[in-house]
Amino acid sequence: MWVWRGDHGILPRRVSDILMYNGLFGSAFSKVSVSETAMLVFVLTQTVSLFLTNNRLFTEVKESEHKLANEKEILEKPNRLKT
Repeated sequence: MWVWRGDHGILPRRVSDILMYNGLFGSAFSKVSVSETAMLVFVLTQTVSLFLTNNRLFTEVKESEHKLANEKEILEKPNRLKT
């Protein structure tokens, strides 16, 4: 079921398959599978969690790079005065 399907990726394809299978856009009286819905919720929450974690890590890396650049500049000032 988890095969590569072109440029759209696995996640949108899987979500689309679940929604079509459950008939959420069709009949209001269709049965909704609990396991499929739970899997959909799990995938969406994991995706959001991964996105937030990556944003936090990128922010930390940028801050540390900025701090190192400032330290480097401070350490270079005495060397300039020596010459």
